[in-house]
Amino acid sequence: MNAIKYLLIEITCLMLRFFPIPTKTGIRKVGNPDETSPVLITGNYILTVSRLLRSLKGMDCYILVANSRGVNVWCAATGGHFTTHEVIAALKTSGIEELVHHRTIILPQLAATGIDGRLITKKTKWRVKWGPVEAKDIPYFLSHSFEKRDIDKQVSFPLKRRLEMAIALAFPISLILSLIFIISWPDETFVTFSLPWISTFVFLIPFPVYEPLLKRMKRLKIRSTSIPFEWLVLLPLSTILLQAFVQIISGMLGSNSSDWLRWLVVSFITSGIITMDLMGVTPTYKSSMSKESFFHVTVDEERCKGDRF
Repeated sequence: MNAIKYLLIEITCLMLRFFPIPTKTGIRKVGNPDETSPVLITGNYILTVSRLLRSLKGMDCYILVANSRGVNVWCAATGGHFTTHEVIAALKTSGIEELVHHRTIILPQLAATGIDGRLITKKTKWRVKWGPVEAKDIPYFLSHSFEKRDIDKQVSFPLKRRLEMAIALAFPISLILSLIFIISWPDETFVTFSLPWISTFVFLIPFPVYEPLLKRMKRLKIRSTSIPFEWLVLLPLSTILLQAFVQIISGMLGSNSSDWLRWLVVSFITSGIITMDLMGVTPTYKSSMSKESFFHVTVDEERCKGDRF
């Protein structure tokens, strides 16, 4: 993959990270693989495939791209789009069995939440190995007989990823708000466009600073629902911050910001969208919008009879 094409894919997926962007399924050859070459399986999100191809440059292997509905493997596996069935279907229909003599596949470790490796082995006779978390560690993993000893097994959230997620969140929200404002209040479009960027960067970039609070603070229970930390603390802070930003920028630009109620509503809505699932956009915390956050399952012991109800 040439550098320009890779850069365009990176930029497009950065701006539209939360939208499915599929690529073609099937077998991709990396280098000059033969019947002994390793087989890696991934989803058909274009950024995942392009980064995997780039990380494997100089190696000889097969990449089997299964259908994940154009979503990255972690989200797709958790959301039921990249499943055991999709992996089995890819193995049985792609023709990969005719290209290699061994029966070992390497699956993304982050897809383990939605894929049953034992069932794949039972149905297809292919043995499953779970690869490393980071694509950059795959060459080491392959060249050291699938050894993970010197590979970081934990998911991290470094500055580069925080920047990526801030941009991915801010771009579509700012675009939608700007399209609304450019029709009704064109003079204030710039201020509106800036609000999501200010909010996302302020809360995602210094995430490690206030992360200890996330670990200590339990959710406040209200009846059968719960209020996440983001809305308890970050939503009011973000709204106040955006209001102050509006006043400062509007004053510098000479715009009319006297309609404080309208800006309060816009700031609150913007902050609400961004902080709605701020923990969910990090790779280290469970989404605040999961079903478990709003519904609590209990067992009716009178009706429960072993594995039957």
